[in-house]
Amino acid sequence: MTGAHAPHSRGQAATGCWYPANMRTSRFSAAVASLFLIAAGVSACSAPVPTPILAAPTSTPSLSPTPTATPEPLAGALFIDAQHIVVMSTSGEPMGSFDYFQDPADVIAALSEYFDASPTSQGVYDGLPGYEKYEGEPFTRYSWEGFALDDVDWETDGVYYENYRVEVTAHSINGVTITTVDGISVGDDADAIAEKYGVTALDFANGSRYYLGIGEVPLPPMVNTDPLSYGVSVVGDAGGAITSISAPSGGGPRF
Repeated sequence: MTGAHAPHSRGQAATGCWYPANMRTSRFSAAVASLFLIAAGVSACSAPVPTPILAAPTSTPSLSPTPTATPEPLAGALFIDAQHIVVMSTSGEPMGSFDYFQDPADVIAALSEYFDASPTSQGVYDGLPGYEKYEGEPFTRYSWEGFALDDVDWETDGVYYENYRVEVTAHSINGVTITTVDGISVGDDADAIAEKYGVTALDFANGSRYYLGIGEVPLPPMVNTDPLSYGVSVVGDAGGAITSISAPSGGGPRF
C-alpha cells in the first residue's frame, strides 16, 4: 500500500531499528545487575564506620630536682679570751669552743681542720729567750704560721694550771682572722691600743714596748697569795704595731 506505514513488529524499535530478543534479555539482565551492584555499594558505604579506640596518653613522670649537698662551713674567725678560744664560721655561726684545760690533742686536731693545715712541732725548754718564766718545765710547741699552741707537761688541775696555752703573731691564718674578744689583732696600732687601756710603754735596750693584760678573770684565792687571775696578754711596740697576743696569762701560782 503506497504512502502507508506498516505497523511495528515486536522486535523492532520505534526508531526503525530491530533488536533480537536475546539482546533485549541481556540488556535487561545487565541493568538489573548494575542496580544490584549500586545498591550493594550504597549499603556498604552506609555501614557505620567503627570509632578507633585511642589509648590514654601516658603521663610524663615529673623529674624531682637533684638535691644539692650543703657545703661544709668554713672557719672565718678565731676569738681569744682568758678562758677559751672560740671559732666562728664565715657566716658567723659558732663552730667550736675550747677551754685551756681540755686535752691539747683534741684542740690541735680541730685547729688543723679550721686552719686547713697541719702544725710543725718542737720541744721547747727553759733558757730559750723569752721563756725563762716557765722555771725549766718543758713543753711542746705546735706551730702554724702565726699561731702556736704550747702543750705543757705538768698536770692540770682544772683551776690554776692550764693544759695548754696559745700565742698569736699574725693577723690571720689561711683566711681565719684572729682577735681578742674586744677586737685587738696583731698589726693594730699599738699606741692607740695603749692609750685606750691607759698603759705606758716599758723601755728596753732594744726599744720600748707595751704590755697589756686584758679581760682578766679572777681565780679562787689561795692561802698566802695575792689575788690571782687569768687574762690575755697583748704586746706591742711603742710607735709601731701589736706584735703578739697570748692566753691564758697572768696570775697562776707559778707566775
